[in-house]
Amino acid sequence: MFIVLILSMSQVVPVWHIAEIYQPDVILWLKLMAVLLALKGMMETIRLVRLYYWVRRSRPVNH
Repeated sequence: MFIVLILSMSQVVPVWHIAEIYQPDVILWLKLMAVLLALKGMMETIRLVRLYYWVRRSRPVNH
């Protein structure tokens, strides 16, 4: 999926533009899936961080 993002952001990829001419719906779908998977990964990371801090706070402190 990172390849899709890199190819869509670079200006020197004529193959990307040729593929876009022949299969515009597939290219759009790939870009959309890459964005959705990136958002899902960010949400999972946020959930893990919140869980980590919640577990740290709920543990009793031993002095």
